[in-house]
Amino acid sequence: MQDASNKDMERKPAITRLLGLLLIIIASITLAPIESFVERLYAETTEAGPSSQNLSPAQAEYRALLERFYDSAYNLPNQTEVQNLISPDYIDHNPVNRKSASGIEGLIYRSKLFRTGFPDLVIAVEDFIVGRGKIVARIRMRGTHQGEFMGLEPTDKQIDVSAVEIYAIVGEKISERWGNLDGIALFRQLGVIQTRESPKHRLSENSEESTEEKPENKVAEQPNLTELNDWEPLKAAFMHEIGRVRIVALVSPN
Repeated sequence: MQDASNKDMERKPAITRLLGLLLIIIASITLAPIESFVERLYAETTEAGPSSQNLSPAQAEYRALLERFYDSAYNLPNQTEVQNLISPDYIDHNPVNRKSASGIEGLIYRSKLFRTGFPDLVIAVEDFIVGRGKIVARIRMRGTHQGEFMGLEPTDKQIDVSAVEIYAIVGEKISERWGNLDGIALFRQLGVIQTRESPKHRLSENSEESTEEKPENKVAEQPNLTELNDWEPLKAAFMHEIGRVRIVALVSPN
């Protein structure tokens, strides 16, 4: 009986080791797909600038699509090329002209509007994020105001503004767009909007100068925080193109 008991005790460590080995094998088989999925998800949703050399295949593909889109739609307009990059039911959720909001017509209108106003227009992708069938891009728009733009005559002024745009991708084509352009910066650079610091709140390195009392009759002559030049022509152009105008006034805290 004792011999049988000894044999059972000898078998138990062997069985335990075998069970442990089986558990390790099962865990490896089960966790491998999860680890692979996590790696793919991280690769597809990690932010990467256009200069990054460590793009995943999915990121590189989306980046190429985005750059081809901006080139064919704005930088070097090519209607045939851009039509191959967007879906037939393409929707622009932030159109310039509400009458041609969707499809290639609206995109062509937007392209002509900016290319007419800025013949040397260049749009570059600064950063982008890829995930869940969408691209979020931060772009930089540069050009010279050499043509009429929304009712504004050429000023030869340089523009350098940013925008954030979101594109939905379906079947390797762009199906939807949402965009937000820094319009305040654009119109400020064109000279339509001029902002200046309120003298009442201006800080000076010279404390004596900053604490110097101003004559009361000079207070009324202080310029407003925001001045608008040529606002009426611009407003009329906006009403013609968009159909409605939202005016935001910048005022002094006091």
